[in-house]
Amino acid sequence: MTLNDFYNGLKALDESSGYHNIDVPKVTAHYLKGVNTSDSLALRTAFSALAGDLMLGCPTYLFAKRFAQTVKESQRVYFYELLYATNYFAKLMNCDVKTVGICHAMDLPFVFGLPLLDPNNYTPEDLFYSNYIMKMWTKFATDGHLNRDWPQLLNDDPSGAPKVHGLDPKNLPLVLKDPFHETCDGVWADYFL
Repeated sequence: MTLNDFYNGLKALDESSGYHNIDVPKVTAHYLKGVNTSDSLALRTAFSALAGDLMLGCPTYLFAKRFAQTVKESQRVYFYELLYATNYFAKLMNCDVKTVGICHAMDLPFVFGLPLLDPNNYTPEDLFYSNYIMKMWTKFATDGHLNRDWPQLLNDDPSGAPKVHGLDPKNLPLVLKDPFHETCDGVWADYFL
């Protein structure tokens, strides 16, 4: 990918993919900040982040945040970010995690126990993590929360910063404080809200 390809891709998103009136200078400045624009892989990674944030990540987060603000105490709103993908499923789905990050649906093998059904294609960590995720989802479906490791998106944090459960088998209680502030709240909130 070249810098020209990056600009053309952004222009195509704005003009022909149903995403209109994108603030191209703002978006470009954000996603190319600190990127070596002569490095094809770095540009591809930046564009993948842009596309993922625009099409799925930020609309989902901003909806959850707005919903939590609207329902306040009458409903509990939780949010997680998947930070781990199994190599086997990523390859099967043609998802290059190093280039594009964790792809959409990479939690499916864990939620539905695929490592338990086909252990030869998964690591011991994948098996452990699948058990954890299935228990997490079952508990959430049963009583509406996991435990203190998964705080509500909007909570009693004095700063008012949203909290997101980071799903990573190497750090099960990981809580991310306001991880989408710069990108979703900073770059895309005006676009979507």
